Amino acid sequence: MMSADEILDYNRRRRDAAIALGVSHDRQERYYSALSPENDDPNEDEKAFANATSDLNLSTVDLAFIKEVLDSGDGRGGPF
Repeated sequence: MMSADEILDYNRRRRDAAIALGVSHDRQERYYSALSPENDDPNEDEKAFANATSDLNLSTVDLAFIKEVLDSGDGRGGPF
């Protein structure tokens, strides 16, 4: 089991990796602001993700990683 400090460090490293791939803090905030409020409109959420990553030219693997990182911090009561 991971300690709270280990979990925080793990999450920080993942966010740092997302930033290194081009998803800045500003881009992340725009993504979170564009999400459907109650996690009830998958189309709106997909559009928010597409807009957040549209000009980054990332591989499918990188996009999946970015999606996972963003979803883990969206605060809407999702799977993370």
